[in-house]
Amino acid sequence: MAEMEITPMDGLASSIAKLCSKMDNVVKSVDANTLSLQDLKQSFDATSKKVEEHSSEIESLKTDNSKLTRYIGILEGRINRLELKSDQHDDDLEDLRLRSMRLNVCFYNVPEQKGEDVKLVVLGILTKAMGIPIEAIRSSSNLAGSVMIDVAHRFGGGRTRPIVVRFSDRSGQMLVMSHAKNLRNSSVNISDQLPNTMNRKHVAQLPKLKSLRSENNGVQGFKAHLNRGVLVVNGVKQDPGFVNNPLDLQLKDISPDICRDDIAASKVHMRYNNIIQGFCCNVADKSQAKAALATLISDCDVSNADHRSYAYR
Repeated sequence: MAEMEITPMDGLASSIAKLCSKMDNVVKSVDANTLSLQDLKQSFDATSKKVEEHSSEIESLKTDNSKLTRYIGILEGRINRLELKSDQHDDDLEDLRLRSMRLNVCFYNVPEQKGEDVKLVVLGILTKAMGIPIEAIRSSSNLAGSVMIDVAHRFGGGRTRPIVVRFSDRSGQMLVMSHAKNLRNSSVNISDQLPNTMNRKHVAQLPKLKSLRSENNGVQGFKAHLNRGVLVVNGVKQDPGFVNNPLDLQLKDISPDICRDDIAASKVHMRYNNIIQGFCCNVADKSQAKAALATLISDCDVSNADHRSYAYR
């Protein structure tokens, strides 16, 4: 058996072979990392492209938003002008309605009978309850009288409907109103006919007028009356206080069936620098409506509302 002698050259060749194998592995690893870097670069390039596209879209959206903001400002200005014109038209319309009613007088709490002659009923009130001289009533036999009823009829609903009377001229209407004080001890009362909005203000201030007259009964020179929905005391117009001091609504009638947890509130909206928020709750029937309003007013601070705060009554 022959023996093989291992020379130093053989050991060197083996080391070189191992080194070459390691270098091959390193080259493969470098190639793999190179591919990974290329993939990463492609991914980065794609991401950069998307970022550029998104940046372009964002700039476009900013431009569109700026245009929309400008358009909204223009529209708000137009809406404000339209609302101002609408308010002016409402005022003009109310003034026209008031002018058309300037000869009218409303009679309240006059007992109603079937088949009645309303004109005769009114004439009886004028001459008997109000003390207007019969000579002042114009008729076919007395053409010199200043008071002549043009039209008289009942209107509205209820068991005792009011009567509206239209006189033939302003002097007759004013003479009738000047004798209204003679009805203070009577269940019947009269007033100028007013447009609905003005009439609501008028009715809302009646309790205050009665209170002032009661408190100042016997005070020499004291005068208080309502003129077109405005309370006038000793010749000075009074602020009705509908904004800061809304008229009291009795809270004693609040029903336990109305749960405060059932009160729903809308989101708070800002419009033309005004805060707008709505409140509501469900009620079983009409009898609970007043109590529901009282609940909303007391719990939701609706009394601080400054836009036609009298309307919720």
